[in-house]
Amino acid sequence: MATPILGITGVRAPILAKNVVVGGGLAATSILAGLSRDPNSGKVIVIARDLPWMAKFPRHFEMGQSRKDLQLTKSQTDPYYLKQKMPTGDFMRQLVDYQTQAVAGLSEDSDALETDLRRVVRQGSQLLLSCGDGSAVLADRVFIATGVGPERTLRDSGVEFQNEVSDKRRVYGEVSTAIRSMERDAEYWKNKIVAVYGGGPTASWAVEIAMNYAIRDLIWISKDGFGAANPFGRNSETLAMTTGRQITAILRRLRYLGNDDTPPLHGGLELTLEEHGKEELREADIVISATGSNPLAPTGVKTVLGDLYRELAPYRGKQGGVFAALEDRSLYVVSSALTKEFSSKIEAYTFPVLNPENRVIAGIKATDLSARAAVDAAMSKHS
Repeated sequence: MATPILGITGVRAPILAKNVVVGGGLAATSILAGLSRDPNSGKVIVIARDLPWMAKFPRHFEMGQSRKDLQLTKSQTDPYYLKQKMPTGDFMRQLVDYQTQAVAGLSEDSDALETDLRRVVRQGSQLLLSCGDGSAVLADRVFIATGVGPERTLRDSGVEFQNEVSDKRRVYGEVSTAIRSMERDAEYWKNKIVAVYGGGPTASWAVEIAMNYAIRDLIWISKDGFGAANPFGRNSETLAMTTGRQITAILRRLRYLGNDDTPPLHGGLELTLEEHGKEELREADIVISATGSNPLAPTGVKTVLGDLYRELAPYRGKQGGVFAALEDRSLYVVSSALTKEFSSKIEAYTFPVLNPENRVIAGIKATDLSARAAVDAAMSKHS
């Protein structure tokens, strides 16, 4: 694969490509591996700005599935070893190796753009892609292998902010999202009261990571209870350890306490919770939104695809992987980029893993199956 283009800002003439893969995680890598095996794949452009979400977890953090479920190659056979949970660092190392192998067979003129995708529209029989850095790509075929969209903030989750603070205070990260909070060091968490808002697996991960640090206390808030936080029993330990810290309530309002520039030593946020029609106040130092992704954000899949999104239909591959595609198979959407509009049709296929937060496909095995099904269908269609 050629050296990535980094200085492409300002180029207006579209880059021509036969295939475009959007995303930098496992699903995108599985698609690249399939294209690498296809002698007719032609020039491939990869569009990916961010590292995979798991790259932002602490390297020692154990992912929710076993080494057996998460290994990308069958390099280990020891049963005891395979039963252990895989640390994030180990998974990222094997993903990098997998990515290196995946691009090895691509054409020499293939390339990568370190930016995000903002819009996809038809242009004749092709698709025109507009990117966040001003570049454009004209492609015969596009694979969307990102998530549904960026994380949903507290505001997106319906929480009313009763006051505002200066940019100087915002750098303290008192109000954050799950993945963003995982980028913080130990000092960020030390001796803090942490509130996590959300009832799904992502919220459980945020809670688990917070408890790894020397926090002072924890409040876990979910408007719909905590059953969705434990798919296949993967987070049972976290739920058991936080039984006395779980509150089924709606987070209605947030108020910053103290001055505009710096938070007080303790209790810089006042939270208004509503439970069974009654409101109560709680104080916290950090509030983390873990309520899922926002497909309507500027880089969310529904916004990016616009009218094309409504033309997508779900398909099932021979191995059970589910993807969505346009009728002419010029556009494929795989894995966690599929939103809840597809949930009923996906469930009809008894697809193995659904994320209760957004009703989207989740899980490493499901991600790989979805991507493989899409690229196999594409190769079959255009062979």
